[in-house]
Amino acid sequence: MQKKLTIVQINDTHSYLEAHDEVFYENDQLTFKKAGGYARIQTLLKEMRQDGSVVVLDNGDTIHGTYEAVASKGWNMVPILNDMGLSAMTFHWDTGYGPENLQKIDQALYYPILAINAYDEHTNELVFEPYRILDVEDIKIGVIGIACNIIDKTMPASFSEGIYFTLGKEELPRYISELKEKTSI
Repeated sequence: MQKKLTIVQINDTHSYLEAHDEVFYENDQLTFKKAGGYARIQTLLKEMRQDGSVVVLDNGDTIHGTYEAVASKGWNMVPILNDMGLSAMTFHWDTGYGPENLQKIDQALYYPILAINAYDEHTNELVFEPYRILDVEDIKIGVIGIACNIIDKTMPASFSEGIYFTLGKEELPRYISELKEKTSI
């Protein structure tokens, strides 16, 4: 019997719990449509999971955007994200409440925040795990996280206090080799 595996990537959800107006470009003009919302995403994921295994990866811009997220520094999203059944995430402006806050949220999530390119300024050690190996339907999947590399260059200093970012291109070959070694049969 053939098994089905679906890999879903989400990003830029900006903590919207419900669908909201978004601007789309169609037929050479701007139009507004309802889009997004974790309620809709969760419904879609539940439907997909009925058909087989689903790996969900979040690429960031997740814990900020709405009033509730800003007021709670992203903590209002932790129970929702944990309920979504995500496998891993990386980040963009999710350090908007400071890198320490994101590190604490990382500890509260049921899945890791990954980044091969976010380093502690004092130790030059990675701030987050570089990758995760998933075992889905007897398939080993290596997931490498690369955080947005311009946070420390374009955003207020508080977004990257105590950390710095690289492009990740120097680190990537090493982690690919490491994952190939760890996931080969």
